[in-house]
Amino acid sequence: MDQAYRNTARAFACAAVTVAGAISLLPGSAAAKTPAERQTYVESGTYSAELKAAIDPAKQWITRRAAANAKQTQACEAAGYPVGSADPGPDPQADYSVVVPEPAPEAVAAVRLTPARARTAVKRAQRSVSADRARVRSLSRRLARAQRDTAALRRSLAKARRALKQSQQALAAARKALDKALRTPAPGGNTNPVPTTPAPATPKPDLGNDVPPIEQPPAPDPDVTKKSCAAVEKLAIGFDADETAFSNYHAFAPTANYQDLFSIRNQALGTGIALGPVLELYRLARRYEVSVFIITARFDPILADPSNRALYESGSLCRAPYDAIGLCGIDLTRYDYRGITQRNLAEAGYTEVEGLYMRPENGTDKGVVKASQRAELERRRGYEVIAMVGDNGSDIAGGWYEKGFRIPTLD
Repeated sequence: MDQAYRNTARAFACAAVTVAGAISLLPGSAAAKTPAERQTYVESGTYSAELKAAIDPAKQWITRRAAANAKQTQACEAAGYPVGSADPGPDPQADYSVVVPEPAPEAVAAVRLTPARARTAVKRAQRSVSADRARVRSLSRRLARAQRDTAALRRSLAKARRALKQSQQALAAARKALDKALRTPAPGGNTNPVPTTPAPATPKPDLGNDVPPIEQPPAPDPDVTKKSCAAVEKLAIGFDADETAFSNYHAFAPTANYQDLFSIRNQALGTGIALGPVLELYRLARRYEVSVFIITARFDPILADPSNRALYESGSLCRAPYDAIGLCGIDLTRYDYRGITQRNLAEAGYTEVEGLYMRPENGTDKGVVKASQRAELERRRGYEVIAMVGDNGSDIAGGWYEKGFRIPTLD
């Protein structure tokens, strides 16, 4: 890329917030990486090592925080009861541009350490212990029955084999006696041979009565009730989209390209590919019954970004350099950026996403918007956001999560 072309692309990225509405410089941040710097960062192995160093603690946290809760959630699902409070969904009237102060840690601790909450936690733990103990007893009984049934089957099989052997010996003796009788003339000179008929086949021993019936599945755990399941936490984790859930530069892939316009194209067309370590963290969270939310700075609709609107209305998408990446002719007034983002997530491997939060037209401060959306998850929708993962400071600004994990960025 020559210098003039690079300057054009980077100026668009910095000043216009790009067609995809996500490549921009944070206030006070260092200059964005050049394509050559991105390539060196990835191919040297530094990016991979730093990404792993950021994701590994997140995996450990999810495992430690969600393992016990996952067992309770699965028990409730098996019993047919919903976990936690009902989720009314996003507030259609919500103003995510408004700062929602997070409660001070002291206030949160005071709330969580009240005697009533402590007693509830003790009861919940006791129910969990009782449920696990009951499952152990049930499985032990089933194992003992299976062992007894196996021993009985082996004895019946041995008995049947002995009976079969005796029957075969008796049949052989009867055939031998028949042959001898046919060779010996009968009294009175009758030498006519006695017509023979095939001996009837010896029936196979019937072992059907010895086979134990198929055991019915155990009855639902009586300790799991609708009320107890309503007290189980609904855990959630938030992921940023661009250069977090997936890479628009196709990092680590044969199709990798670290030019700015390549990233813009993949954002606009929904062709980013998953970052492997982040996808592994997503799968771990789902294994532990943690709901996943994508919280992105992408605008919805795409023309909610004034810069995007100006580019579209001026016809700049059909002029260099944007015409070269397939943006000319796209009708942004009908552009389903939310649908394209959801499809990209699914194709990248994020197939169980509970919800997608995007940036509204008045969302000038990305950090405020994302924090406000996490606050809605906790205050309105009943989730406990145990982690937030992103590659920029705005992804983890403003709180409303238990632990934040910032991964390295290519932007």
